[in-house]
Amino acid sequence: MPPALAKALQLVAQNGAQIEGDWWIIGSTAALLAGIEGFIPDDVDLFGSTNVMTAFVKSFGLEPVSSPSHHQFKSTPYQRIKLLDATPIEVMGGLEISTGGDWNRLDLKTRLPVSGFGAPLWIPSIKEQIAVFELFGRPKDLAKAEILRRYLNKLPLRNFVTPLPL
Repeated sequence: MPPALAKALQLVAQNGAQIEGDWWIIGSTAALLAGIEGFIPDDVDLFGSTNVMTAFVKSFGLEPVSSPSHHQFKSTPYQRIKLLDATPIEVMGGLEISTGGDWNRLDLKTRLPVSGFGAPLWIPSIKEQIAVFELFGRPKDLAKAEILRRYLNKLPLRNFVTPLPL
């Protein structure tokens, strides 16, 4: 795992231990934390309710802001937190995704702990991660959903993904 990502995850774990309420890491980082090869995250995507994510933003000494206008996503707060020597952390509260003209609030049911960062990190099940990528619906997200599906179905990943460097 790249040192900058490890640092970001340690900070999320440390701050998250102080936050009341459920939160999750989603996206490529969640897939990586689930042990699936081929994911090299550009950021750490954090998701939870508006109140929980507001507390997260404040735990980094920042004031929360709403997401800028976007045709596909909206959340309050939405904050990209950039810290020295750490992978950026994107905080998304009450995330809604536009699908077919309707706004759908992301609602996760599973919450699995990941240890090794000083306090638990929380990710959705792999099946639920697939559903999240499919809900986002962009070509890059659908490709990630397919990687996870292949993993669940024990199909070969070789020649489908680039292994994560050690």
